[in-house]
Amino acid sequence: MAEDHPNSKVTVLSALIFALVGICVGMIFGHSESDRTRVPLEVGVPLSFCGYIAGSIVGYFLDRWTIGSPRLRRNAETALAVVLAGAVFAPIGWLTRDPWQDPAGHQDIFLFFGAGVIFAILITIFRNILDEDTTIRVDAEASNRPE
Repeated sequence: MAEDHPNSKVTVLSALIFALVGICVGMIFGHSESDRTRVPLEVGVPLSFCGYIAGSIVGYFLDRWTIGSPRLRRNAETALAVVLAGAVFAPIGWLTRDPWQDPAGHQDIFLFFGAGVIFAILITIFRNILDEDTTIRVDAEASNRPE
């Protein structure tokens, strides 16, 4: 019965990723010429909203595609979480750039996106190592218990 209903994690993660991509597109192509450290709201909000809608649609179809396979769904959720971390880090790259040397900041956005992805991958690996260690300890304690 649980497999009949879509898991909203995939849809929500996709929507957030695409909304952040919309923000980054606004930062690269829509920054103000008079103040290169700002993106006008009339540019940033529609791009973010369009990204959110596109991400919701992609997430819905991805969710429906993975509904029959728990393993594929788990892998999709993990991959989307990693990409979301990169998408969260990416605007920080734009904020740290030198607006007079690199007004668009696309190199810094991609650099920070990569750093976010690497960070999330390391966290995922570390979490999996801790989960395996906990599982091994719990199994060992259960086998040593007298019945």
